[in-house]
Amino acid sequence: MLSRQKITFWSCLLICTFFQVLPVIRSGWPSTAGLSFWGPTGHDGIWHLSLINHLHNPFKIDLPTMAGESLTNYHPFFDILAKFLASLTHLPSTLILFQILPILMAVSFLYLSFLIGGYPLMLLNTFATSLGWLFGKGETAFWAMQSPSNQLNPPFMLSLVGLSLLIYLIYRKNKLNGFHLALIFLILTFLPITKIYAAPTGFFLFLIFSLKKIKSDRRPLWILLSSLITSVVLFFIYNPNLSATLIYKPLWFVNTMFESQDRFFLPQITNIIYTLKASPYFSLRLLIVEIFGVCLFIIGNYAFRILGFLKTNKEFLFLILFNTLVPLLFIQKGTAWNTIQFLYYGLFIGNIALASYLRNKKTFLAVIIIISFIANFPIYKNYLSNPAPTAIFPDEIKALNFLHSQTPGIVLTHPYDPYLKNKFSSTPLPIYAYETTAYVSAFSQQLVFLEDEMNLQILDKNYLQRRQESLTFFDQKNEFQNRGFLVNNQIDYIYLPKDFPDRISQNYLALGIKKIFENNSVLLFSVER
Repeated sequence: MLSRQKITFWSCLLICTFFQVLPVIRSGWPSTAGLSFWGPTGHDGIWHLSLINHLHNPFKIDLPTMAGESLTNYHPFFDILAKFLASLTHLPSTLILFQILPILMAVSFLYLSFLIGGYPLMLLNTFATSLGWLFGKGETAFWAMQSPSNQLNPPFMLSLVGLSLLIYLIYRKNKLNGFHLALIFLILTFLPITKIYAAPTGFFLFLIFSLKKIKSDRRPLWILLSSLITSVVLFFIYNPNLSATLIYKPLWFVNTMFESQDRFFLPQITNIIYTLKASPYFSLRLLIVEIFGVCLFIIGNYAFRILGFLKTNKEFLFLILFNTLVPLLFIQKGTAWNTIQFLYYGLFIGNIALASYLRNKKTFLAVIIIISFIANFPIYKNYLSNPAPTAIFPDEIKALNFLHSQTPGIVLTHPYDPYLKNKFSSTPLPIYAYETTAYVSAFSQQLVFLEDEMNLQILDKNYLQRRQESLTFFDQKNEFQNRGFLVNNQIDYIYLPKDFPDRISQNYLALGIKKIFENNSVLLFSVER
């Protein structure tokens, strides 16, 4: 590169990196408010932090939010990698999770984007969004998360780095040597336990490449087969009791897109659909409405990317079709909306297709990026805002640090109360009122009896009985039953923020507990044996 070209490249890389990491970079950083969190980092980020802090054996991971259970039905490679980096560098896991890894992944992803599709792909992988702005809606109006929010799902971001490296190697390298093939083996091996939704895209692309090369070089085919076998073995280590997870539910995303106020929301269409479905007779009108919904879903999500369909290869078109059809036809058992993540990879391939279409159309590229940037402005404004939506306040940090210093044991916390947030009139909300999270296990590094019910549901864990037993205990209506609950479940500590009713302090003797910590925000008890 010439000096001017280097300045352009590094300027573009730095600007794109800034906007890629903006949704996460401020979270978990100490301030006068404690530890603040923006957006989904107040739930998803803390979940990853909890796993990272409890990862001792990567092949048998305790579930920190449901003591006594193992982590299953999950893809933990990102968390294993983060734990490895934290152990290697001795840096705080919050710094690794919210600052260091996002920057490393963003720079890697954007540099590979440049190698694959030049500046157009680098910019599209940073700013490309849906058509939600056209209707005064957000980026997820049509369900799918878009390029500006890649970092909010760290395993997804890591899978994009892997897929980008794979695409660069098989489409941009003239000849693959042994080192390149070893990299591809590692990418394909770890892709399913990084993000299972990425695996079909990665394996399909390399399958096509291997078949094209089979007459002149059979090494890629052997790499494909060996990585497939290894990845399956690894996948079933973390998913030993895997059953059918996809449920045939055509157009669930289309219908809920019309039903949900936080999506596109057209209640008139919803009423028409339900009325026509109630009829026992075939309705041409219903067919037309559903076709309209599918078209809106596809066009709304892919937006300008649709132009790229005119100038891309058959493999990419197939992957776009596949990754679009799966969520149109199936939902996931336990958490219906999880299959939308297939579409994320369709959008990623769509960015490559659009970048190819825009390669010699600088003015058109500039128009698309400007429109996208303006459309994304509410996102950027949100993540630059003060104060944060939620925080772990200093008093709670002191309590969690004290709990961390105690002998390892099982902690009982009050189950999440969705109505508690109504008690507060300003932000940041205390983390326990914001959402059901894994914050006690994450920051105390103790196992918790029940925490982060959202992820327990996603993992298909039977947590409802524990929730009811916990609520019964905190109601304190039967002292003998309550003592039995503590003993039978091997509870060692009770962690109780003072915004929850304290009915246990009056029953010290009957419960066999003693207060070991108290400040303005938290009560902490130990259970005597």
